Amino acid sequence: MTLTDAGPTAWSIPRVRPTRLQAALATLGTAAPQLRTHIGGALRCGVTREELVEIMMQLVPYVGVAAAINGVAACREVFAAADKK
Repeated sequence: MTLTDAGPTAWSIPRVRPTRLQAALATLGTAAPQLRTHIGGALRCGVTREELVEIMMQLVPYVGVAAAINGVAACREVFAAADKK
């Protein structure tokens, strides 16, 4: 049995896929431009601002406060740019 035999995964659900990507990019800590790009993409896919900030906050025990704060800062930048449009 393979993963594809088990049925749909979280990666195959359109609204969930972007949230996993934001978590991965924030965890890297060195991909701020890509993180901002994918935060914007997640918003266009229907992920809410609150959900994106919550993703960053849930990273704290795994990657530390600094990475989570940087992720929230990236969210704020994207939200501010979206509000100006």
